[in-house]
Amino acid sequence: MTDDLFMIAFAIALASVPYLLVRLLSSFFNHQ
Repeated sequence: MTDDLFMIAFAIALASVPYLLVRLLSSFFNHQ
């Protein structure tokens, strides 16, 4: 059970990484 929850959390974190990177890059370029 714990392994399943860990895998789900890991998948969510992996999926959110590109979104966070896009937010970071867009805000960085907007400040220039």
